[in-house]
Amino acid sequence: MDIGFFDLKHSKLGFANRDQTGGFGSQMDANGLVGNVVCSIKKQHSRLPVLSLAILSSIAKNHGHKTYFCEQFKGQKFDIYLFASSMAHSDFEVAECKRIKAKFPNAKVGFIGPFASEYPDVYLETADFVI
Repeated sequence: MDIGFFDLKHSKLGFANRDQTGGFGSQMDANGLVGNVVCSIKKQHSRLPVLSLAILSSIAKNHGHKTYFCEQFKGQKFDIYLFASSMAHSDFEVAECKRIKAKFPNAKVGFIGPFASEYPDVYLETADFVI
């Protein structure tokens, strides 16, 4: 089985850096010269990997599955798509889920993380499961 693990990078907002904020994800928005510079640096250079995806990938590999890490959906075909959820990018994550389900209706798409666990209804209208 092929499993795609997704830590989505928003084209304008960058990564949500979920593990920095208890798994919920954060997005800095500031104004002014200094604020804009700091926001730009964080969006372009601040990258904290989602450790739960790495752990799940290792478990899947130990059970004979092929795993792939992705920052965006580019039409890749997997049996399972697993997304790290975030409060800051939930609308973007749901939109990507809809794109996958439209292209590969038989694929299973799920979300993992504190935000998806606390607010599963945000994702379960489109996704197959929440961990």
